[in-house]
Amino acid sequence: MSNSKNVAWSTEMTETLSATYTGDNTQLEAIAQEFNKSVPMVRSKLVSMKIYVPNTAVRKVGGDTAIRKISQVRSVETMLSLPDGSLSSFEKGSKKDLSTLLDALIALSDHQAS
Repeated sequence: MSNSKNVAWSTEMTETLSATYTGDNTQLEAIAQEFNKSVPMVRSKLVSMKIYVPNTAVRKVGGDTAIRKISQVRSVETMLSLPDGSLSSFEKGSKKDLSTLLDALIALSDHQAS
């Protein structure tokens, strides 16, 4: 009996996927066909590789983009050089407060850069 394991994504496939994916999710179907995988499988692999960029939905009222709170929290963590997930409890805060914090950090960063 063989102990070989069926690997869904080889190292070479993973490297090619990383080089191919540009963040344009309209290309996921073409990428899936290239690798003979389904779109959800490709998306899942990109997420596990931490390179998937989710689409931002445009809100119909007010024209503002609907950015999820988790994205705002991850942005704050990045700006503060914290590991992903270290501020996960911030997701429970209001979206307005997260936006205010993120805007303040951006302003502070811009001020320090000049």
